[in-house]
Amino acid sequence: MLGQQGRGGTGVIAVAALASIVLLSAVGVAAFRSDTAGAQTVLLRGSDAILTLAGGERRAAVEGEPVPVGATVLAGRGGAVLATAQREVHLYPATDVTVLDGLRQVLGAGSVIIDASAAPGMDLATTAAAVTARDGALVRVDGGPLTRVGVLRTGDADQSGAEVRATGRRAPTQVEQYYQVQVANGGLPGSTTPLLLTGDDYELALARDLVLADRMLNDIGRRLVGTGIEGGVVLAALRTAVPNVGVTAANSPDTERALGYLVATAARAAGRSEAERFDRVRELRSAGGSWGVVAALVDATVDEVGARLEQLLAPSALVLAVQQEPVPAPNLFSFDPPAAAPPPQSTPQASVPPAATAPAPAPTRGGTSSPPRAPRPAPAPVPAAPRVPDAPVVGPVVGPVVGVVQEVVDSVLRLVDLGGAGDAPTNGPAPVPAPSPSPSPLLDLNLTDLPLL
Repeated sequence: MLGQQGRGGTGVIAVAALASIVLLSAVGVAAFRSDTAGAQTVLLRGSDAILTLAGGERRAAVEGEPVPVGATVLAGRGGAVLATAQREVHLYPATDVTVLDGLRQVLGAGSVIIDASAAPGMDLATTAAAVTARDGALVRVDGGPLTRVGVLRTGDADQSGAEVRATGRRAPTQVEQYYQVQVANGGLPGSTTPLLLTGDDYELALARDLVLADRMLNDIGRRLVGTGIEGGVVLAALRTAVPNVGVTAANSPDTERALGYLVATAARAAGRSEAERFDRVRELRSAGGSWGVVAALVDATVDEVGARLEQLLAPSALVLAVQQEPVPAPNLFSFDPPAAAPPPQSTPQASVPPAATAPAPAPTRGGTSSPPRAPRPAPAPVPAAPRVPDAPVVGPVVGPVVGVVQEVVDSVLRLVDLGGAGDAPTNGPAPVPAPSPSPSPLLDLNLTDLPLL
């Protein structure tokens, strides 16, 4: 009994100690937020910003000076930055923000990015919603009649980056990393969707890796446009690996399907088939996510996507090794066209020795023969103009070529212009159609020509 009582007493003491730790932690967080609420907000940058005081006085803002409580900062053409206890709020040009205290601000018109990477979060009110940016998060908020809240980064992988509540409502919507939500004035928050990047200088400065990945993936997509060898090879592999692609992405441009397949194959999704990964990529892309965001959500890096593309291009050259006679693999992007075969001859003819006498000249109409003419020298061969092909021309394949390699070969052969013997060689690449557009932005942010911070 004494032992049991001892163990029971120890358990009670442990629970009491744990409760006290939790209580002290809560008190510490509250005290920390209270200290932040009382902290001054300073205009860190914004040489052309305008300051409107609570009493209505309007004057030019001064960099490095505190912003009085209740004052509104209107950013000029160069934007502005408000700093509070190591937290920065980046104001886009023509954006106005009212400072209530160290934890609360009000967004009027325009857009801001809250950078609380190494600082406590904050509450930002808009006309449509109240936004709470979490500690350590990087959150973008676009104000106006339709407020958009997007999370570029979270401080804790186990919690959301922002909480959004429609004005006058209590139920919050949690926004995870790489997602966004929109709220119209007087309405409820919509469904969370993959984040759409604007790719402006502010996002580039604050979320550089994400924006650069998005730009590089779009560059790869432009490389796959049209009937070039890269696009043809990837689409051939796609048809083999994902047989239902004609049903699941029938209305998708070839570039979307090809780049989606590359991202899906580079994704590190354990337990999922290639078809399932491809469907997931198409789902995120169709919902409006930028390519950089989609790749981040499926854990695919740009390096892995590029490596997968090069891996798919390799079989189109290596398949030449299974021909009857080994030949060196050609350069896929610069090679001479194959020589045309000589026309067939109907009857065999005896060869003429080099010193043979020339045949007698044919008589003219007057019965006299014309004087013999000197033989014309053979014309010098004219070098063929370099041809920029869509795909290499391969010879007859007799070896066992199966799976995706055979699909690649079939696709490449379909892309080659196999005109008649009299067709003129192609002297340049075929015209390339314009790249397919990415999903339209949900908001017309009008954020061109912004300065790099």
